[in-house]
Amino acid sequence: WRSLKMRKRKSLSNGGGSEEGEEGEKRGKKEKTETKKRKRQEQPTAPKAIPKTESQVHGGDLHPFEHDPADDCETSFQAYCDIAPFLIKLAQRLGKQKKDLCIWDPYYCAGKVKEHLRKLGFCNVHNNNEDFYSLKPEQYPPYDVLLTSPPYSRNHIEKILAFASNCNKPWILLMPQYVHRKSYYASIIEGQNPFFMIPPKPYVYHAHHGGRKDNTNVPCRHWVRDGKCPKGDECVFLHGEVDSSAQLPVTSKGVVPVTPFKSIWHMHFPPEGMNNGIYTWAVHKMRKSKLKLCRSVSDIEL
Repeated sequence: WRSLKMRKRKSLSNGGGSEEGEEGEKRGKKEKTETKKRKRQEQPTAPKAIPKTESQVHGGDLHPFEHDPADDCETSFQAYCDIAPFLIKLAQRLGKQKKDLCIWDPYYCAGKVKEHLRKLGFCNVHNNNEDFYSLKPEQYPPYDVLLTSPPYSRNHIEKILAFASNCNKPWILLMPQYVHRKSYYASIIEGQNPFFMIPPKPYVYHAHHGGRKDNTNVPCRHWVRDGKCPKGDECVFLHGEVDSSAQLPVTSKGVVPVTPFKSIWHMHFPPEGMNNGIYTWAVHKMRKSKLKLCRSVSDIEL
């Protein structure tokens, strides 16, 4: 009996020690965890990496290819609002919803094209920061309509007109109102029958990265004196009457509203049957609108 009692005491003694050991072990683990947590909090947090802008990636230049900074002007949202009904009508003719209409603008400026068109419900827009002229035909994106406001310097307008006339796709181009007077115009669009739309007020563009910032609405001295300019379309100053409404302040983002030229829409929707049908529809659609439709270049001069 005495030995049994001693074994019970020993058993109880061992059990109590085991419980105390487990509690001590738990306290030790908890203290270690708290110590590690405290050390992490005391360590200085590394600043988050700020993603580089596209301009920084290309060494301060927005474009990774050669271009004229005077052309860095974004088309206004109003211009896209005016042309949106034609895009919707084209989508209907092609049996598509407007969100699925494939739009290609081959000239990249600062990326506003996609943003403006997306606001109007056109979500399938190709406008990449790439050199359009370096692309091979097999690299062209699939598209239903060519929609762009080309650079006005050098021979970009002549190039895009030639491309549009040979692409066998609908094209809508926003270009200066004098383009139809150029010697190359008639020969390039021969066999096609584009029509035109003139806005009630000149569209305002937004200059980026220099653009025409320093020459905003400043008349060309040659044009004022002689009525012509030796630099022609390459001149960055204003040809024509000064539009005081275009003298707007620089925005907080460094973007300057400018109106270097009065621009009008040139459009063609092959085949000819669809082109005539869309024009007839537009005449009825816009009979109460301030937008002016012109069936031929002679109507533009009226």
